[in-house]
Amino acid sequence: MKSRLLILALGTGIALAACNNKPTADVPVTTIDTTSHTGDTSTASVSSGDMGTAKMEDSTFLADASQTGVFEIEAGKLAEANSQNAEVKSFAKMMIDQHTAMGKDVETLAKAKGIMLPAGMGDDNKKEWDKLQALKGAKFDKEYVSVNVDGHRKAIDLFEKTAKNEADSKEARDLASAGLPKLKTHQEHAKSLKDKLK
Repeated sequence: MKSRLLILALGTGIALAACNNKPTADVPVTTIDTTSHTGDTSTASVSSGDMGTAKMEDSTFLADASQTGVFEIEAGKLAEANSQNAEVKSFAKMMIDQHTAMGKDVETLAKAKGIMLPAGMGDDNKKEWDKLQALKGAKFDKEYVSVNVDGHRKAIDLFEKTAKNEADSKEARDLASAGLPKLKTHQEHAKSLKDKLK
């Protein structure tokens, strides 16, 4: 009886030891698997995830900048045709020239990053352009200058956010920083014209 109890006790002890060893044996395997899996996932998300995020952020900025530029160029052409005011026409010429140059920088960066820019000026800008197209003379001048004050405020906001690390790539941030002084000059010029045209 005693020997049976001893064997039973030894068997139970061995079984318990085996049970206790199983989690210990499984933990390293689980840890290795988890670490390996997490390592793979984090590596994948760092490369593809961050690239996706960077591309989205940069493409959003570049698309908005491109559409704004197209609008400024096309609205400037309208001003050259529909305005009777020499100062407004001079401002329009500056918009065409400087936004054309800025647009080339945007296109160059987009091409380097493999980002396809949208064609045209976008729906909201097209609505503004349609309003302007229907106007001539003094009415056109007031609306054109007013649109430029508001439009440049939005553009400045976009470029400032992008310049302050909201775009993932340094190239996009640098492009935004370089464009800001021009946009601020455009807005000040538009405000000055708006005051004169009251």
